[in-house]
Amino acid sequence: MDPSGKLPLEIMAHCIALLSFEDRITSSHVSRTWRSIAVATPSIWTDIDLSSRQESAELMLGKALDRSANLPVDIRMQTMHPGVMRGCTFENQLNGHWHRIRSFLFLYPALSNRHELQPVAPVFTEPAPMLELFKHAGYQLHTNLFGGHSERLRRLHLGHTFFPPSCPGVSGVTELAFQVPQYKWDNRHDSVQSLPRLFTTFPHLCSIVIRGLQPWAIRALSALVPPRSLREVELRTTHRRCDLLGLYQTWNTERLEIAQLHMCTPLMNDLTAIVSHGPNLTVELFMETNIARIRSVDSQGRARSLTLHSRPCMDIPVASGIDNVLNRLASLTSLAISAAVLFILDPERLCFPQLKCLTLLFDQERTGWPWRYLEHEADFIRSLGIGSLILTMRCSDRNQPPTVEDVRILFAQGIALMVNPTRRLAIQVRGVSQNVADALDGELKDMGVDCDIGVLDQTYAPEV
Repeated sequence: MDPSGKLPLEIMAHCIALLSFEDRITSSHVSRTWRSIAVATPSIWTDIDLSSRQESAELMLGKALDRSANLPVDIRMQTMHPGVMRGCTFENQLNGHWHRIRSFLFLYPALSNRHELQPVAPVFTEPAPMLELFKHAGYQLHTNLFGGHSERLRRLHLGHTFFPPSCPGVSGVTELAFQVPQYKWDNRHDSVQSLPRLFTTFPHLCSIVIRGLQPWAIRALSALVPPRSLREVELRTTHRRCDLLGLYQTWNTERLEIAQLHMCTPLMNDLTAIVSHGPNLTVELFMETNIARIRSVDSQGRARSLTLHSRPCMDIPVASGIDNVLNRLASLTSLAISAAVLFILDPERLCFPQLKCLTLLFDQERTGWPWRYLEHEADFIRSLGIGSLILTMRCSDRNQPPTVEDVRILFAQGIALMVNPTRRLAIQVRGVSQNVADALDGELKDMGVDCDIGVLDQTYAPEV
């Protein structure tokens, strides 16, 4: 039965607006009544998402813009083929609408050669007084972007490193993300010349993300003084000779609230810059993906994290330097550490006089759950004067979720470690089925154990 005859038109319009963009288009072809409601309600077409539509996307964009009347709109487009922008007339469809565009995202693979980029289109020089977010993976920043009139623009994501001597349209940007060129092409010369203008082009940055860092870019950035407003930094590199710690230390690190470093290196001899000021430390190791992450949070809530990527044939890089740092952290009160990392370290070199809470992280391996790590370090864990022990199982393989028996084994291992009856034991499990979660929740609570069970839709997956 067609609900349009029983529901008020306003309710029908609201229901259609809650659908995805594709379903909103479909709804306009259900019947004449549905179509009249969809076409006559501009608010239905203010969220334009063409990311899943490759064919007739140009036509749909034009229709949605016409139907949205003069309301503010948000636009998202995506293609896997960078050359698509050359042969279409998206710019013509957007022409005359930039004054009411709130956010614009056009995503496709970033190009390595700046000369492959499409030249700035006339539409990008129109004033955009309502624009708050502009994300274009292939756009080359231009002096006359939006005619210098984009007063609300705060978030800018680019796919390339090129900053013109003057660009008043981005002076108010507070969140910036861009990609460093990966090859020795002409764009590298342009980037070297323009990179020193980074903080003069964006004088009010609060957050910056730089991906694909190369040694030459690190040298250029190390000579810059970031604005005092900078609070969040994320630096990423896959270059094996890039050590991001040096760049991190030159940028007034005490003022930063969040600092994330992602690097690929075979050895880490000194991690003090990341963890020395944090009484709460997390050391994670993802065996299947060869990723190690170290995260520190100090007493003021400032977070520092270092993610290390390793090749499968190499030793896990975190093991080479973390033991040299841990024994210096006399003020450490909370430690979350992968059982695999603890297995690698030398317990005789570790001393935590103020440690109150220990969290052991177990990640599922191809051969099953690594209980051998816990058995190997049992004496060391018993010797700690901690008041709380948390055992955490994390499963990222939906085909092999933890069973009730797996959790019972973990519980038995934890009980064997609780030599002090005043200690608190907690069990955390991620990635089980709903039936297992229901069974475990009641069973563990009956034993007086704090438990936190996450079902399959809460599967833990490490960030890469």
